Amino acid sequence: MRRDYGSRLFELVDKPINRDLTLEIYSATAEALEKWEKRFKLEKVKVEGVKEGKVTLDLEGLYLPMGRKIRFDGVVV
Repeated sequence: MRRDYGSRLFELVDKPINRDLTLEIYSATAEALEKWEKRFKLEKVKVEGVKEGKVTLDLEGLYLPMGRKIRFDGVVV
């Protein structure tokens, strides 16, 4: 049985930065949030920047317990 590290993002570390990687990042982010954070419904993911091997994301969605839209800007992976 393989360990579950919470997301597939660690698998993307050495991949070339291109459109395919961006789509993989979006997908892995959405999958992890859906699996591990039931209080948050993701509506939008945006790659804000790539610098020194780090990808910065902006996330937007609905915080279900309060029914409010929230944002997380500058999430570094």
